Amino acid sequence: MGLTSNPNFQNLEKWFKSNAASLNMRQMFEADKNQFQKFRYFMSGGVEASRDKMFSGEQIHFTEGRAVLHVALSNRSNTFINVDGKDVMPEVNKALEKMKVFCHVSSKSITIRPQLPPRIYIVC
Repeated sequence: MGLTSNPNFQNLEKWFKSNAASLNMRQMFEADKNQFQKFRYFMSGGVEASRDKMFSGEQIHFTEGRAVLHVALSNRSNTFINVDGKDVMPEVNKALEKMKVFCHVSSKSITIRPQLPPRIYIVC
């Protein structure tokens, strides 16, 4: 069953639409320590199982037929992350290093042109 067809999700969605404008999550949890129990659709929607699959490197990205590597991007301890029996961290670290170099070079070439309105930057 897809998440959006789950009755618990549908109930939560209705509630959200009628209450979204006044939501303050911090206040909600401070006022009701059992607030999380009201969001049981996580359990029925398989979110916990999907989370476990994500952390184990299973192929859960169904549109691309691959593992999702969100955890690898934030794995600063460089612990082994298994995808199809292979540690993906060396490749992830290479990609992160390329991104770092790109950002460093890009930030050096940004110029602010005073004749332009504020918040408009030209990247050369």
